[in-house]
Amino acid sequence: MSVRHEVLVQKCCGRRICKHCGKNYNVADIHLPAEAGQPEIIMPPLSPPHECAPHLETREDDTPEVVLTRLQVYNAAAAPVEDYYKQHGLLLDFEITGGIPETMPRLMDALDPYIRAAAAGNGSEQDAAVVG
Repeated sequence: MSVRHEVLVQKCCGRRICKHCGKNYNVADIHLPAEAGQPEIIMPPLSPPHECAPHLETREDDTPEVVLTRLQVYNAAAAPVEDYYKQHGLLLDFEITGGIPETMPRLMDALDPYIRAAAAGNGSEQDAAVVG
């Protein structure tokens, strides 16, 4: 799964934790128009309830500079793994362009053929193991 870096920076810098109840929220309200072959991205905030609003805290390390450094480290570590799976035809590119309610159905549709194939393969292996 991938998402544009500018979106990740906004989402990470928008994270908030309620110091009263411990729940996580995200105040980032993202709307990037489609441009240069990239799709529109709409991610509304995950706003806290009224009673949590005065208790929200931001992590000290949720700054654009720190997030960009985290992304560089992640990309350097993930690139060889992604290349391996891409070379073996086992990498599915999936771009996140919305919040969870919009993304989850698209993700499940994209994964469905792989889930069905794995289930069919696992079923016959399980049958073989039970019979053998």
